[in-house]
Amino acid sequence: MLENHVHSLEQQMVKEFRVLQRLVEITKEERTALDDPFVSNLMSIVEEKESTIDELVRLEDAFRMCVDQCAQDLEISSPDVKLEHLLPHFDSSTVAKFDQLQNGIMMMLAELKSQTTKNMALANIGLERSQSLQSFLIDLLNNNVENGLPPEYSHAETVGWELDQKV
Repeated sequence: MLENHVHSLEQQMVKEFRVLQRLVEITKEERTALDDPFVSNLMSIVEEKESTIDELVRLEDAFRMCVDQCAQDLEISSPDVKLEHLLPHFDSSTVAKFDQLQNGIMMMLAELKSQTTKNMALANIGLERSQSLQSFLIDLLNNNVENGLPPEYSHAETVGWELDQKV
């Protein structure tokens, strides 16, 4: 029974690694979309990212259940059993597999964190640009109204009107 649960635990870690790899790929796609001035693909990428994160949460729950099952098989009675508590009960080759998988998962998480930080910075730059453009347009509109022009006049028409007023 323990062997089956250990195998399930290993499979859950492999699945988690693969989902994290996909999440890193999606995050890179997100960065490309954030660089696009029209951000046309961003919504579908964000939806895919949310779906992948949901899958990761489900895998974490399944992993937790596998850890609990192994703990029961090993008669470890602790409310918060972690993989580290189980490893001393496994043979060296199994421990090596888990260490390798855990290292791979940690590397994927570090890469994901790095990519996410870059995306956040890029998104903030885009937001600042949008806010600057919005402020510029509001100021332009307010200047038109202050000069007695209807709000629908363009800046070129405003400049022309101002020149006519000066002459």
